[in-house]
Amino acid sequence: MSKNSNLNCFIGIDVSKNTLDFCLKRQDELSFFKINNTKKDWKSLFSKLKKIHSLVVNETLFCLENTGDYTNPSLNFLSEIGANIWLEMPIKIKRSSGLNRLKTDKTDAKMIAEYSERFLDRYRPWKKPRVEVQILKAFFNQREKLVKNLNQYKSPLKDNEFSSCKEIIKFKKKSFNKIIKVLNAELEMVEQEIKALISRDPRLKELYKIIISVPGIGFVTAVDLIINTNEFININNPKKYACYAGIAPFEQSSGTAMYKSRVSHMANKNAKKSLHMGAMSAVTCSGELKEYYYRKINQGKTKMSALNAVRNKIILRVFSCVKRMEIYRKNYKVS
Repeated sequence: MSKNSNLNCFIGIDVSKNTLDFCLKRQDELSFFKINNTKKDWKSLFSKLKKIHSLVVNETLFCLENTGDYTNPSLNFLSEIGANIWLEMPIKIKRSSGLNRLKTDKTDAKMIAEYSERFLDRYRPWKKPRVEVQILKAFFNQREKLVKNLNQYKSPLKDNEFSSCKEIIKFKKKSFNKIIKVLNAELEMVEQEIKALISRDPRLKELYKIIISVPGIGFVTAVDLIINTNEFININNPKKYACYAGIAPFEQSSGTAMYKSRVSHMANKNAKKSLHMGAMSAVTCSGELKEYYYRKINQGKTKMSALNAVRNKIILRVFSCVKRMEIYRKNYKVS
């Protein structure tokens, strides 16, 4: 018997900044609701669902699209009551629903409910990250914003040589350097907070120590891996993470036409970027990964394909070490 066989009620939730639209689907029954995106309104609706619609939490699947911070109130409330939560990529739901000419919040909620029922075999429970991981994510997101802002102010200074007016150059340097100094100080402070949080928490400290031991993995990539995988709970398979990060090659063919395998653009671009920088660093230093990179090139691979192979090897090593909960050893042999 399937582990999901007890689920007979499906609730699709269309999330926006201020409101939530619900569609309850149970056999031929369809009911629609709309509330404000607050915990208070959630409690009121949930009481109504239990009283009027005889809702049983263990027999209900709540499905919603991943829309970032707007989903947090719903996820937090549903986690508190021990609900079955399915957090899905919006593009998967949209592409599976066929051609839809009508688009409203109500029809979107219905589409999500129907998706959760039709593809129940694909359901993977969403696990709420620990508070420490949520804080780590908030710090890391702030760091990303600071880095982005720093690049925005550093770029015009590099372009000063194209300006013929010395007054403009002088003004930019004086003004931008002050801002860059402040941003650098903030960036250093945030990074210290991240490192302090990791060192305080035993689980994060152990994971970080293991991940950072793998050649090609630095501070940013290690923290990114912990957050994206939810401490390797939501994603515990290297192939799945390679797909998530957009570095898994997929076959391209149609009839008798065969094309070069390509990576998908539907990916976490920041995760791909951090792994790319790690791979670039690894192939410039002497070691196994550099030898592996040039061996791939000698086999006829392009430089980018060879580099992508290095990124995949780094991921395989990280997940293997985390599975064993051991730091990376160059000449590891299975006993």
